[in-house]
Amino acid sequence: MFWVVPFHLKEEKMQLILQKIAQKYRGILDLQSSLSLNHGIARSLAHAYNYPENRSVVQKILDSWYIEVEKNFGKRSTEEDTNDSSWLQTIILTYG
Repeated sequence: MFWVVPFHLKEEKMQLILQKIAQKYRGILDLQSSLSLNHGIARSLAHAYNYPENRSVVQKILDSWYIEVEKNFGKRSTEEDTNDSSWLQTIILTYG
């Protein structure tokens, strides 16, 4: 993922895949381990940011996830809050 994301980040399909992984597979996410999917996505986005042509795309992805979380804060079920929490964890890990 680390090497693939920077070269395919501008494709909408890649952005959707990252979004779905960050949300759907949160049960696999373990913040104690640097091998978690959250860490993998975050490291891949941070690595992609190092390529000037990807900077605006990475920022757009992180901003859209944050806006979605902020918009729904406290208005959703526990299951949906967990999805939002997964996004926030990934955003935080990306910014390092």
